[in-house]
Amino acid sequence: MIQADQWAAAGYAVYTPDYLFNDAVPADDPNFDIGAWIVHHGSNVTLPAIRAVQDALRGKGVKKFAATGYCFGGLYTLLLSQSNEIKVGNSRYPSNVCS
Repeated sequence: MIQADQWAAAGYAVYTPDYLFNDAVPADDPNFDIGAWIVHHGSNVTLPAIRAVQDALRGKGVKKFAATGYCFGGLYTLLLSQSNEIKVGNSRYPSNVCS
C-alpha cells in the first residue's frame, strides 16, 4: 500500500480494490494451505471484483485506467493489459502467470 499512498500524495486518484475479500495469505503461518486458498481466489472471482471498480469509476466519468500489480496482483495487471482494459500496466513478480 505504500506505493499507492505515494501516488495519492502526489495528486493521483488511486484505488486499491480488496479483490482478496479480506482473506490475504498470512505471512507467518507455515501450515497455511495455499492450494486450498487459491481455489477461492481465481480469475473467476478476482477479475469481476476489479471490473466492478472500473465500472463504478466509468460511471463517474473515468475513461482511462492504469494498473500496477505485485505478486498476486501482477497476474491481473497482465491480464487487464492483454485485454486492453487498462492503458498502462506495470507488473512485478507476477504469480500464477501460467495458470
